[in-house]
Amino acid sequence: MNDIATAATPPPPPSPNTTTLPQGLLAWMSFFAIMNMIGGALNIITCVGIPLGIFMLIGGLALMKAKSALEAVDEVPANLQVFFDQLKTFLVMMGILCIITILLSLLMGLIMAIAPLFLAPLYEAFSQGGF
Repeated sequence: MNDIATAATPPPPPSPNTTTLPQGLLAWMSFFAIMNMIGGALNIITCVGIPLGIFMLIGGLALMKAKSALEAVDEVPANLQVFFDQLKTFLVMMGILCIITILLSLLMGLIMAIAPLFLAPLYEAFSQGGF
């Protein structure tokens, strides 16, 4: 019964010289690690992008290891709070940029897949001298 009571109590607040990591930092680190590993694998498949892909894979694995190391830390020195806040801001901005890039790439792929359906009659008209 005592275990249940202690499990329900919130963690103690950080000491005056320490602080907690910014909320969401670890999630954004995971997102970028996975995106780098996927991008690296896709670059390696192209053969031309092998050097870039290897660096992306190594970077993604290093970021995943850094995230795992930070998961083991409950508190960080208070003087590093600005660093972790700015790191999170950077990861959020780059994450939004990455998501927008993926969405725009999908949109361009859709446009390129549909465009021939609309341009084929126009091509027919031009090739037969209709204009």
